[in-house]
Amino acid sequence: MAEDTDTSSPRDDRVGFAQYLLLALIALSFSGVLYNLPERWAALSAIDFTTLIGDFGKIDGSHSFVGSGGYGARQGFMFAMAICPCVMFAMGVLELAEHYGVSLAAKIVLTPVMRLICGVSGAAGLAIIASLQVTDAGAALTRLAYDRGTITSRERTALVAWQYAAAAPLANYFVLISPFFHVYTVPIWVPLAVVLLCKCIGAHATRLAVEIIEHPKPGRR
Repeated sequence: MAEDTDTSSPRDDRVGFAQYLLLALIALSFSGVLYNLPERWAALSAIDFTTLIGDFGKIDGSHSFVGSGGYGARQGFMFAMAICPCVMFAMGVLELAEHYGVSLAAKIVLTPVMRLICGVSGAAGLAIIASLQVTDAGAALTRLAYDRGTITSRERTALVAWQYAAAAPLANYFVLISPFFHVYTVPIWVPLAVVLLCKCIGAHATRLAVEIIEHPKPGRR
C-alpha cells in the first residue's frame, strides 16, 4: 500500500508583506479611526468596519424592522437578529485573515503591545482588534486561539477580563455616546482613553490574581 504523503504547503509558516498589509488594513478597519472622516479623506471611510456593515432601511420613515416598544423574548429575538449581520461579517473577515496567515503576522508585530495591554501573546491580537467593535467576534477568536494552543489558560482569563469590561468600546462609544459629545469639556478621545486604560488595569489585575492563586500549583497552566 502506498504511503500517504502530505504535499500541502505550510501556509502558516510564510509571513510576508501581504500578511502585514492585511493586518494593517484589519486594524484600521476595526479601530474606528476611519469612521466619519472629513470630506477630504472621506474615501478612506469605505474600509471602515461601521461603514462596511451598513444599516437597515427604515419602515414608515422612522423605525427599522426591529421596531420600537417591544419587550420580552420577542424583542430579544429581534435584537439578536439585528446584530447577526455584524457578527457574521466580522467573523467572515477574520476567518479569511486567519486563512492567509495574518494571525502569525499579528503574533510577530503585536506581542510587545499585547504584553503591555493585558499580558498575553500577540497570537491573540486579532481577538483584541475584533473585540473593539464586536464582542461576539472577540469571544469566538479567543476561544479559537485557546483551542489551538496559541494562548494558555491564564492568558485566556486575562484576555476575557480585558474584553468583558466595557465591551466593544469603540462601537458603543461612537454610536451611543456621540449625541453627548457637544457637552464634553474635554477632547472626545480623553474618556475613551480612560476606558481603555481601565480595561488594561483590570486585565493585569486579573492576570496577577490568577498567578497568585495558582502559584502553589505549578503543574497547572
